[in-house]
Amino acid sequence: MKIPAGFIPSTSDWVAAAFINLLMAFFSIWVVSATRASIRAKYYIPEYQCYDVEDVMCATFCMPCTICQMGRHTADYDTYVGLCCSRTGMPGHVELPPTPKLKPQNSPVTQQQIQQLQQQQKTTNNHPNVDAYVI
Repeated sequence: MKIPAGFIPSTSDWVAAAFINLLMAFFSIWVVSATRASIRAKYYIPEYQCYDVEDVMCATFCMPCTICQMGRHTADYDTYVGLCCSRTGMPGHVELPPTPKLKPQNSPVTQQQIQQLQQQQKTTNNHPNVDAYVI
């Protein structure tokens, strides 16, 4: 669509553009916070600050850092080149660490259980990034 020369957007045009931008911003925050929460649950990483809203706060106020942190935690980019269009983001010959079995939502995970899981993953898999970063 070609915009004619001298076109002046009306108030409704500005309101529609602002609405679409806000909608995309909230959607991006929701996607990043949900992804971060699922990574924390998968690797038994507890929240240290802002309990129950830490994922949303990180996604809202420091989205680029949060995305980089999730990428560093889930892949070994020092050893392997990351791929954009693969299922895991890593080459096919790279073995991924085993996914720990999740506990039911109502039973909290203790710090001792987290340490035991990390020790098991170190001894059985020897993957360098399993516990290298805290999200």
